[in-house]
Amino acid sequence: MKYEKGVVGTVSEIKQLASIGKENTYFYAANSSQIGEYALIYGQKALGNVAKHYSNQSIRVMGTNALASGMITAGAEYYDYQTNPNKRPTPENISKSYRDILFSTVGGGLGTGTSVLGGTIISSGLDYVNEKEFKVDKNYQNSIVGGAWDGQLGNKFGALSPILRESITKAYEKIIITEDKSTESAGK
Repeated sequence: MKYEKGVVGTVSEIKQLASIGKENTYFYAANSSQIGEYALIYGQKALGNVAKHYSNQSIRVMGTNALASGMITAGAEYYDYQTNPNKRPTPENISKSYRDILFSTVGGGLGTGTSVLGGTIISSGLDYVNEKEFKVDKNYQNSIVGGAWDGQLGNKFGALSPILRESITKAYEKIIITEDKSTESAGK
């Protein structure tokens, strides 16, 4: 059975489509109950793919990446408190710093082994939960920088590789992305 675009008539056709992996094809259900069934089937399939991805990742690697990400963010926060006269250690700022470190640690673990798009989605989702802002452009750029590191150097530095990767990504974020924002605001 070949489907491209069209009306899906029955739930069994929806299940058959899900089993042959037609994620990038648009179908229109004949009634609203079929839309819900279709969404449920694809949602289950997507969760299955995510579970498979994380089950293939080493806990040691995920933990190391999470720890590296949290350590680098903690260092960057400390540096900001030391060098930025506008960032004072108020209860609100310290609370935000703790949240940033926590979410960076979680993102470092969850982003292990994902594609640029996957890393962007994970980081943007965490940013939204933490700061109520998606920051897709920043996360996409960071994913590209991190992916370039992984593609060119990977684990050539052993246990230091995740720390170096996160350092380069954080430096890029602080220097390039912050500089872009200050240039944009100066031009307004």
